[in-house]
Amino acid sequence: MRKDAREIIFKLIFEYLFTGNINTESKLDMMVSDEFAITEEDKIFADIIYEGTIRNIEELKGYVEKHSIGFDIERIYKTDLAILLLAIFEIKYLDDVPNKVSINEALNLAARYCSEKSGSYINGILAQVIAEMNDPEAFAIADALAKEKAKAKMEAVMKAKAEKKEADKEAAIALAKANFKANAIAKAIAEAEAETENENVLSIENAETEINENETEEKIVEVEKSET
Repeated sequence: MRKDAREIIFKLIFEYLFTGNINTESKLDMMVSDEFAITEEDKIFADIIYEGTIRNIEELKGYVEKHSIGFDIERIYKTDLAILLLAIFEIKYLDDVPNKVSINEALNLAARYCSEKSGSYINGILAQVIAEMNDPEAFAIADALAKEKAKAKMEAVMKAKAEKKEADKEAAIALAKANFKANAIAKAIAEAEAETENENVLSIENAETEINENETEEKIVEVEKSET
């Protein structure tokens, strides 16, 4: 079955993305495995796609990179990338395979081996690749508009971030000023209270001194009277 052949190809391409080597031994082992129902015709189909994908891998990666706006190809999950490379090779080089079939088979592999979001991502990339191949001129116009829209969106996001950063900076400065002012007021109050306390102590000391002086004078007067 071609379905099984595609699954074998997917695993081999996935392995190649990590090792950079064509593993003929793995291919033969999987093709004779009881896990897959592979006919001689399926083996030929698998060989064509696997060898063709590896031979044209840089070109196929170029399609993925071109249509993955905002994603570095090195950061794309290897499972997603392997499925995309397989499907794009079919779409570009195998005229006997309908595009719809290539997409459906790619989505079936994604459902089995990839994350929940991978299906929509893979479907979107393949749809753009097909649009580009079917009408390059129309796609170029639509692609330019999409990129301009993405650029405008990114600029708006960056502007909003810059404005928020500036607002946060101003808020921090205002808070620092308020804290500084509050500390200055608190210090002034503390100094005033300390000064008032010192004045009160001095007043008490003066009062005590004055009382002592009065008492001394009174005693002197009493002594003088008694001597008289």
